Amino acid sequence: MIKACEYCGADFEPKKQVGKRQRFCCEDCQRAWWANHPEASKRKRYTYTCQNCGKEYTAKAKDRDKFCSRECAFAFKTMIREQRELDEALGIGTFCKVYFPRCSECGKLFTAKRDGCLVCSHECHLDRGKRLWIEYKEAIGRNAGRVEILVCEYCGKEFEHEIYNQIPRFCSKRCSRLSWNEANPNRYFHMRADQRHRRRARKYGNDVFQSIDPLLIYMRDGWRCGICGQIVDPTLKHPDPMSASLDHIIPLAVGGTHTRQNVQLAHMICNSSKQDTGGGQLRLGLKLDCKANAQCYT
Repeated sequence: MIKACEYCGADFEPKKQVGKRQRFCCEDCQRAWWANHPEASKRKRYTYTCQNCGKEYTAKAKDRDKFCSRECAFAFKTMIREQRELDEALGIGTFCKVYFPRCSECGKLFTAKRDGCLVCSHECHLDRGKRLWIEYKEAIGRNAGRVEILVCEYCGKEFEHEIYNQIPRFCSKRCSRLSWNEANPNRYFHMRADQRHRRRARKYGNDVFQSIDPLLIYMRDGWRCGICGQIVDPTLKHPDPMSASLDHIIPLAVGGTHTRQNVQLAHMICNSSKQDTGGGQLRLGLKLDCKANAQCYT
């Protein structure tokens, strides 16, 4: 955007900070224009009285109505702070009021910092919240419970239930669990695999195991198979032979543990070909053709 200077008429490009409001090309032109137009500098001024020194002063803005300068403002604040400290030390004034109300829960008198305190301690505060919640439920008729006929969202069967706070969505825990399994198939598959590995570890007499999220292990290994060294496609799902699987470096059958240090990412076909032979990442020395093995597998 190119503009023309209002004083010298030269073309210039305004600064980004000023934008369309810039009227002059330089500060010299700005001072010269204001010197030739003294009537434009006569703005409306307001008259106030300083709260510190008491003298009258003029200001261009309406919000400069308390002090005539910064020195007076700081001096007034210092005086107020010293007066407050003196009142607190003597126990007088409006800054150190003391209240002695009675606790609404235990009934004893206590010292309150402000007017309107109802409880004397945190324990009484919790008791008061519980009491008010019970009274609220009794007022709306929810404390005793009401029997309603609902429809299960999973099996569609009607069932009766006493409702106190939340309205159930399923008729039983089984329907709730099956609905969650269908809504989260990948998470359910990994949970089942984790439980299976734990049972196998107990079967072989090894009780050392951890709860493992396979996705974190896959990301740790960079989506590279620990047996053949090739990249694993994250979009492939079970039972595709080239899909990702969790492999135990030292198999559970020979004393391995189900821990994060003993697991790695591997193709499902590589994991099946390895069987119960040990070996860490790229330690088997197997020249496996994953695609050929996958075609034979299918």
